[in-house]
Amino acid sequence: MNGRKITNYIPLTFIGGAAKSAAERLTPGTAVSVQATVRQEKWTTADGQKRSKVRVQALRHEVLTGDFATIADKNGGLRLAEGVNSAQLGGNLVATPEFRYTPSGDPVTDFALALNEKFTNRQGEVVERTSFVNITAWKEIAQQVAALPKGTPLTVIGATVSESWTDKDGNKRSSLKFEAAQIFVVQPPQGGRPASSVPVNDTLSDADAKAFIDSLPEEEDMPF
Repeated sequence: MNGRKITNYIPLTFIGGAAKSAAERLTPGTAVSVQATVRQEKWTTADGQKRSKVRVQALRHEVLTGDFATIADKNGGLRLAEGVNSAQLGGNLVATPEFRYTPSGDPVTDFALALNEKFTNRQGEVVERTSFVNITAWKEIAQQVAALPKGTPLTVIGATVSESWTDKDGNKRSSLKFEAAQIFVVQPPQGGRPASSVPVNDTLSDADAKAFIDSLPEEEDMPF
């Protein structure tokens, strides 16, 4: 992204049968292809603090066979020399994107995308869930997305980026965000507007939508 070549260590969550299969098949250094979905989890800590975390939940994985070049990191772990980090997200702009310039003069736009998901839980109930993810676009793409109004349905193709830092209290924090390489505006069906189940796009002003995103719990490492 943005002309850079960087290494990212992306935490993956395996649940149910996928977790059992991963435990049996995957060892450190295994070359694997993983298809996953993005979900936002929320919880309350023991001291009553609200937290949230965007995480990548594996749906299926496949062990790769072949002679793959690897690189050892500083901790002795192995990674593919030419690993692929590709993310495709589809959702609606929660608010008008925030356009700015870096100190070096590069255009950059930060925006939030609301991802809608509908699934059937173990009780047979149909559940709808909305996850909010932060995305950064650079240069020409930054200018393209900055011109779009809130509520615009988008497909974003890019990469997952892991970030870690130490907060003012000395606690280690981490989060996932995404960087856009391409964006596509989803066109409405013939004779109608695109369907959306994200109420904030149509009912809140830009200021209120941004306040809504800012009110979401702070992100940090999952405690389990």
